Amino acid sequence: PRQSESGRGNQKPVTSNQKEEAAAPPQPEAASTFAKTVGQKEQPAVSPRGEPAPDPAARENRPAMQISLAMKEFEPDLGRSQELYAKAVKLAQELLKKTLAKQPIAFKEIKALSDEFVNYLVLGDKTLLNLFYDNYDPQEYLPYHMVNVMIMSISLGLGLRYNRSKVDELSLGAFLNDIGTSEYLKLALQPRQLSEGEYNQIKDHTSASVMILSSIKELPEAVIQAIKETHERMDGQGYPRGIKGGELSEYARMIAIADVYEASVHSRVYRPKRSPHEVIKEMLSSTSGSFDGRALKAFINLIGIYPAGSYVELNSAEIAKAISSNDNFPLRPVVHIIFDSNRKRLNEPRL
Repeated sequence: PRQSESGRGNQKPVTSNQKEEAAAPPQPEAASTFAKTVGQKEQPAVSPRGEPAPDPAARENRPAMQISLAMKEFEPDLGRSQELYAKAVKLAQELLKKTLAKQPIAFKEIKALSDEFVNYLVLGDKTLLNLFYDNYDPQEYLPYHMVNVMIMSISLGLGLRYNRSKVDELSLGAFLNDIGTSEYLKLALQPRQLSEGEYNQIKDHTSASVMILSSIKELPEAVIQAIKETHERMDGQGYPRGIKGGELSEYARMIAIADVYEASVHSRVYRPKRSPHEVIKEMLSSTSGSFDGRALKAFINLIGIYPAGSYVELNSAEIAKAISSNDNFPLRPVVHIIFDSNRKRLNEPRL
């Protein structure tokens, strides 16, 4: 189920001259202006002695607005989010076709898409996170997986208070890390358990990804490093090299969490999808310590164990729909009760 946030509040009347300007919320393309102001201090309206501050217009390089103010004015738009999501899936599909045809990949398009997603998510939009949970055809999973891992990785980076340059690199690594799987789709789409030999073949997709991307000279080395290590684990039980702990790049630790979570909460041809809280509980209870603890904690704070739109059964036997996570108590989301204990739908949902 998909749930959007209207973000609408009581608005003051506007004059006819203002209506056109006020009709639409700030668009993601303009968000880069706000994103670049992160960490910058706003100038006071008056000086410490009570004198008027210099005219802001006189300072050419002063940011137009602090990001905190931008977040308040940004109104989530589900329709626009759907358009952006569809655009990203289409680009991912085109990239996968090019890799199979051994055609060159244009970095400009990838970077522009990545920037657009970062600009959108940096303003606090949640509609893309809700689209993350939409079902898709398991036979066509790869482009959706690429987009979803990017969405979740960007959000995780923002939750960890990464600066803009780090979020940009994390986004690129997340989107491109599985591009080499295109060469192994015949195996990946087998509706059965793979043999050890077949599974080892699929593991080679990491090297294939690096080889495909080696022609893109603009791609930062930190991104390539992350792609090499996304399937490594903190306990050394990953692949391809079995490195662990501090040997893993920071971005790889973030993407690993988003990658595993995304694959688990969506169906594959060989298994059904699993519930988000089930997956999170398993990741938390991993005795081997596969994932970076700090990143996993931030991830849970981001999505909650019961993400918006998921259904839960309460101790009272009532059925409820999660409408938001609870940062202080991840196991207790804010919910709307939909069905009573006898599974009878209520006339109106209640908190």
